[in-house]
Amino acid sequence: PKSQFAELEHKVRQAVIRRRAEHNLRESEQTSRALLDATTDSVALISRDLTVLSANEAFSHRFNLNPDHMVGRSLYDFISPELSRERASKVAEVITTKKPVRFEDRTGEYFLENSIFPIFDEQGDVIRLAGYSRDITEKKRAEQDLHTAYEQIAADEEELREKYDELSLSEKQVRESEERLLMSQEIGSIGSWEYFFETNRIWVSAEALSIYGLPPVPSDYPIETIEACIIDRERVHQAFVDFLNGKREYDIEININPCDGSSSKVVHSIARLEKDDKNNPVKVVGVIQDISRRKRDEDEITFKNVILSTEQEVSPDGILIVDKNGMIFSYNQKFISIWKIPDEIITVHHDEPVLLFVSRQIIDPESFLDRVKYLYTHQDEKSFEEIFLKDGRVIERFSSPMMGKEGENYGRVWFFRDITERKRADDELRAAYEQITASEETLQKNYHELLRSQEAVQESEAWFRGLFDQAFQLAGVLDLSGKVTHINQTAMDLIGKSPQAVLNLPFWETPWWSHNQEAQLQVKDAVQRAKQGEQVRFETTHLDNTGNIHYIDFSIKPLTDENGTVFGLLPEGRDITFLKSVETKLRRSQEKFKSFFNHSHDAVFILDLKGRILDVNATMCRMYEIPYEDALAYTFEDYSGPERDISEAYRHWKLVLSGEDQLFSWQARRPLDGSFFHVEVYLTRIDGEDETLIQGNVRDVSVNKKTEDALKKSEERYRSLVETTGTGYVVLDMQGRVLDANKEYLRLTGRFSMDEISGRSLIDWTAPYDIERNSEEIRKCIQNGFVRGLEIDYIHPDGTIQPLEINASVVSSESEDVILTLCRDISVRKKWELRRPLDQDLR
Repeated sequence: PKSQFAELEHKVRQAVIRRRAEHNLRESEQTSRALLDATTDSVALISRDLTVLSANEAFSHRFNLNPDHMVGRSLYDFISPELSRERASKVAEVITTKKPVRFEDRTGEYFLENSIFPIFDEQGDVIRLAGYSRDITEKKRAEQDLHTAYEQIAADEEELREKYDELSLSEKQVRESEERLLMSQEIGSIGSWEYFFETNRIWVSAEALSIYGLPPVPSDYPIETIEACIIDRERVHQAFVDFLNGKREYDIEININPCDGSSSKVVHSIARLEKDDKNNPVKVVGVIQDISRRKRDEDEITFKNVILSTEQEVSPDGILIVDKNGMIFSYNQKFISIWKIPDEIITVHHDEPVLLFVSRQIIDPESFLDRVKYLYTHQDEKSFEEIFLKDGRVIERFSSPMMGKEGENYGRVWFFRDITERKRADDELRAAYEQITASEETLQKNYHELLRSQEAVQESEAWFRGLFDQAFQLAGVLDLSGKVTHINQTAMDLIGKSPQAVLNLPFWETPWWSHNQEAQLQVKDAVQRAKQGEQVRFETTHLDNTGNIHYIDFSIKPLTDENGTVFGLLPEGRDITFLKSVETKLRRSQEKFKSFFNHSHDAVFILDLKGRILDVNATMCRMYEIPYEDALAYTFEDYSGPERDISEAYRHWKLVLSGEDQLFSWQARRPLDGSFFHVEVYLTRIDGEDETLIQGNVRDVSVNKKTEDALKKSEERYRSLVETTGTGYVVLDMQGRVLDANKEYLRLTGRFSMDEISGRSLIDWTAPYDIERNSEEIRKCIQNGFVRGLEIDYIHPDGTIQPLEINASVVSSESEDVILTLCRDISVRKKWELRRPLDQDLR
């Protein structure tokens, strides 16, 4: 009968449709499972009570379990109670808000970036949750490496160069240097501390106190005050004990609750143990850094050209502009013509060879070079001098610093003018002046005449006495027996006595020497040697009237008449106490720099201009797995990868020699075992007083490189899966405009290329009768975070209607939020639904 045939046909069709649906469902599940297992992220499907319903391989591998062994068990079985409470809190938040949440936490030594997404039933209630975890430990470590003490090291290097140039810096400059150090610590959130075993107290710097939430006044604190802030105190204490026992270095991250009640912080602490001469521990010196927050932007320093080239060329002066790194920024032709500088020297654009060439033309090159170095050291000073050349010319020189609006120093500008003609009229006056300022031999001769002459005018004697008494150095005159005949007021002020207390006494019996018998013998011997015509010089000490020790640069020289006969002795003492203090501070600063050098997270090379390695830090030896002594025996090429990269290295080398810092990726080689690894290299030139060096900072990025390669392959596999699936995928911005789509989605819209839909709203190909409803659903998706089971008709350019079923979710990221939309062709289903009433009528 006809009705039985129709019923049979209907059952066959239903069976075919059901089998096809089951087949499609299995394929979809297999594809989804493969996609989840292919990702390196941990993915799990959990119930509202944190029972694991499904997990991918990455999730199970994290706990060293088979995925099947995790299903049906509570998430509490795999994670710590503290982490379980946090997970339960996040799940409750997702269930309450019905929105995804993202958060970061830490499991042991690993940092995780987590996402929990709600899964809804047909009534819109949350029935399950999808959890995603990504290991971001390497990312965290990379962020930590970014925040190094490089600025502090650079500031200390600059301070060292200044102290090398001029040891007798003023006390004010030392204080300013200390303030800059404190400021750099504040900017870098780096503090220092010292723990003393004898007192069981800890000294903490201002910045370290700020990190711990204490008043930022450097002081000693009981160790218990600091330990009270530490959350995981037992672990930190054990690490400190292991460090003292020599089991490992003290390099640890510490979780603290600041005393001022502010939010918890993570600090990084590094320390070293200092011992006395008997190898007994004295104290522990360390630094801490607040690594809770990262700086994402670096300050950019701009260097502007403040002198126009047209003004230079029309100027009657020769003009030279040198930047703060000693590189020639600009010059005019007048400068070239005045000094007759060859092209091969000036085109190097380095100030040092030009300076040496110019100095060879000058009568007194040493004074010229000393003055130039002084001005480069004292950046704020202006200068005006006259320079006398060997060819008879006289050059007038004016120099001034180039300062920005905010007080930043950009370098120095020099102006030169030939004033030979003007100076010729002054020759006779200059000769007279030079005669007045005669040599020391002439002064001694005049001084001898003054001693012998009883007819010297009172004004000349007063002038001499004033000059003698107001001299900064301690000075006097001895007869040939060593007795004091004259002494200046500076020497008497030191011991707080009158000249009568020392006149006619043997010099070695005066109060300046009475505190030290060895010094008395030394000066007595010096008197005897000076009587024979020898100049004697040595360092010694004097006691002032309050008992304080003064360090003295002492000399004694013979006084001779016009026949060369010694008639007296001239002892002089220059107080170098301040110089000694500066030398001590410089030595401590050098030790501090060496500490930063060896504790840097980067491997550091110091090379000369020929590429020879002069020094390396401890990090370099660990990174390249080589002893320090062996490390210096190799060259830069020995530490590099295949030879095809060496030419590229030479290109960077030439650029850094010209003063341009270099940052590039490189393949490094360990010389002892020949293994290779990926690094990031930063080269910079260091200009010292006596030599120019190259500093190289090397950072191991092997893990980052592998991660990037794995991520790239994962993205390629994911893209391939998306392109081969039967579902249309489209990514929209929050205004509903197309950002990306696969080929299936292009087919569903009736288009053939991304150019036809990219940047356009999907409303453009929505059927007119569905436009208003589609716009409202997009708004709901943005508001609620998802939309499910939406049926919409698209219209092709040729007028064909394309029915679709759409699921969409809002996906949030650090950079932007997007709408991920999945579209399924339901044309067959729609046709069947249209035929179903007819089939029912036929039955």
